[in-house]
Amino acid sequence: MNHRSDIERQRDRYARASEREAAGRYAAMSGTLWLVIGTLIDTLTTDRRGRIRFTVRNINTANRVGIAVQSFNNNSGTSFFRWLLRRFTRLLGLNLDYFAAMPEIEPETVEDRVRRLLLRRYGYNPETGALDPAGYLAANLRQNGQSAAVAQRINQAIAARMNLREFKRQFRRDFARAGSPLSVGYHYNRFARDIFQEFDRTTQLVYADELGMEHAIYSGTVKNNTRCFCEKRVNRIYENEFIAAWNNQEWQGKKDGVDVRIALGGHNCRHILSWITEGTATQIAARRKQKVNTYNKVLC
Repeated sequence: MNHRSDIERQRDRYARASEREAAGRYAAMSGTLWLVIGTLIDTLTTDRRGRIRFTVRNINTANRVGIAVQSFNNNSGTSFFRWLLRRFTRLLGLNLDYFAAMPEIEPETVEDRVRRLLLRRYGYNPETGALDPAGYLAANLRQNGQSAAVAQRINQAIAARMNLREFKRQFRRDFARAGSPLSVGYHYNRFARDIFQEFDRTTQLVYADELGMEHAIYSGTVKNNTRCFCEKRVNRIYENEFIAAWNNQEWQGKKDGVDVRIALGGHNCRHILSWITEGTATQIAARRKQKVNTYNKVLC
């Protein structure tokens, strides 16, 4: 049982480390992309006062910048996907280790099926090594929103006949701001912010379905920004049907349309749902002096 808990913590650490590394990758991409955009912005023609001219040439330049951003994102998205797949593979391995630490089940018997189901759910065919163009990963890796935002911003500057030097300064500032649609981080964070934790929970859920497991531990730590929803449930044991019923509840931060067994508390939730056998659930509940399907006494 202690070994199972150790692997649970490893899953959590690995998902968090993956998120941190993803942020570093965004930063590196941002620096490279700015060199491309900044160079093209410098080719905009101006009048004698330094204001951007409203010309066909400049409008074409704005479109060229948008195309360059899209091309960059297509190439970097392929590289990011390869890295993402390696991370997913490691999380799959840690989840297999987690279930293998329970002697009463044999997760190896469903390992290949679980892997295929998971990767196909995310839009990747493990047999052909191809992404489904309409699948979840491909749709997010294209990052079409950034290229459109960049081209629109430049066209607005052309229409307003902004001073080129001032426009570039403002653009660079907003491009570096994570919350701006111009930035790399804005688009990738919306896609990858929760993906590792959710992939871990999805893996757990698919394994539980395949192995017929009906109990799970809602585990993690409580911090100052922990939602009341999570604080009531953390480090308690629940049955599958009881957990699924939470989908019908409402709370701040909930991810609409995403199964609570995958999203848990919602956006930025870093808690873990780990599935266990009925026997293990009974033992843990007795040791903790808890009843299954009960909440922490939290005033919120």
